[in-house]
Amino acid sequence: MLTLRLPAEEKVAFRGIANFDGAGSTGSPMLYPAPNLVGALAALVTHGVIVDATARAQREKLQAQADRVLEPYRQVLDGFTYRELMQQALERVVAPGPKRLAEFASQPAQGLVIESAPVFAMTQDLRAVVLDDPIVVRRTGDDGKGFPVVVRIVAAPLAASDPSSYWFDDNARALKRQTEKLLADAVSLALAAMSGQLPARAPQRTVRYRQGDEERFERAQVLSERCDRLLLRNLRGWLMSVPVACESSPAKE
Repeated sequence: MLTLRLPAEEKVAFRGIANFDGAGSTGSPMLYPAPNLVGALAALVTHGVIVDATARAQREKLQAQADRVLEPYRQVLDGFTYRELMQQALERVVAPGPKRLAEFASQPAQGLVIESAPVFAMTQDLRAVVLDDPIVVRRTGDDGKGFPVVVRIVAAPLAASDPSSYWFDDNARALKRQTEKLLADAVSLALAAMSGQLPARAPQRTVRYRQGDEERFERAQVLSERCDRLLLRNLRGWLMSVPVACESSPAKE
């Protein structure tokens, strides 16, 4: 039995992607969950990022500016619940046996329990969705910390001429399908990592990938590679699935 536990919050967390360069942080931008998401899980995302009050204020200002990209769509986004998202995503999760959704405060009697606090972000050009998901997988009856991992998945850039209409027409149907797929992929990756299906060690490279219309770089172990996508373990220990172009070399030594 695989149980996916709902977060305490009702609404799915959506942000705009901000550029925090020069705001007291290093490395790639990090997404922050809504204030009341499970504290122990959210700490996995924010762990190790300590900034002074001035830098924190700068980050908050930049994040507020980045969130404006979604302001025209807040009404439809505010109607998207974790219950709807997780119920649909659970059907896509790669795992044997029965799967079910459980309330936040529930205590399943058997099997694996997955705690997940997914945060979605949209690039400023509306061409890509990014998921950051702090996940803990526990076995029922285990009082330990379980298996914690942060999964980041960057969707391939959208080729549609009008990304706004593509994502948000028909009550954001396309966006909902995308987020369901990303969440299912994140949970499947967490389960694969817990069960030892991913390499413990792999060559480290500097990887080049696309995030919307921007090119990003990440120093990471390359766990697997396809023509269009790489699976990485970055220097923070996060699992990352990122899109690459088939016609070009995706990584360099």
